[in-house]
Amino acid sequence: MNLTLSMSLETELEAIQTGAAIYPLTDRAFLRITGPDATRWLNGMVTNNIKDLAPGQGNFNFLLNAQGRIQGTCTIYREPGEGESVFLLESDQSQIDTIHKLLDKFIIMDDVELTPVDSSEQPLGFLGLKAGTVEVSPEAIEAHRILTAQPKFGQDIRDRDLPQETAQTHALHFAKGCYLGQEIVERIHSRGQVHRTFTAFTLNGSLPQLPSPLESNAKPAGELTSAIQIGNTLHALGYLRREAQPPLTYPGGTATPKALS
Repeated sequence: MNLTLSMSLETELEAIQTGAAIYPLTDRAFLRITGPDATRWLNGMVTNNIKDLAPGQGNFNFLLNAQGRIQGTCTIYREPGEGESVFLLESDQSQIDTIHKLLDKFIIMDDVELTPVDSSEQPLGFLGLKAGTVEVSPEAIEAHRILTAQPKFGQDIRDRDLPQETAQTHALHFAKGCYLGQEIVERIHSRGQVHRTFTAFTLNGSLPQLPSPLESNAKPAGELTSAIQIGNTLHALGYLRREAQPPLTYPGGTATPKALS
């Protein structure tokens, strides 16, 4: 495997976008969920449908409180070759203890066990489709995250945010049955809109101090939650109120929304 280090940020991003790149998953942590009741119980705790996952498949999920506010994000996989009631939950190290405690609180009469997974062997992440793998830096992965508008829990997603505000519709399943926080999610779904939504921006000015308020005609219009400079261009993520009209300003410049793919 050909590993190339000490590249510029632009070169690393080109490797991610047009070739293939690997990077150390230093911030990942895992929780194994087992037991005869694991499938039914876990499906009632998260926003996506994990009940119908095939072995080796996974999906992205929110964990909510009863008020529908996001308490954590994770990807859940059904483990292959381990029986149908074994799941592996992957999340950030910064979230895993909170997620573990949240899930454990809701094991009442259920035959379910939560077990932290030893991740002493540092796994590698992979991005791209072509041969000729290069190793890229955490800074390049963060730049790629912002360019592809992937919100990060604790930075772009906070425990006061609602699922539909984040524009991560792939985390929501509307035909799976009951789960914690479902009533609020369904109420928003039936109304068809939220007051603000996760948005990508290009900025003209200086890098903002985050979080940075957005204004439209001197009225609150949202906020910027992530930002990075790549070459001569400033890119940002944040939230924009539905009624906000340009020009949008922040302390240090102006912001232009970009359409999310």
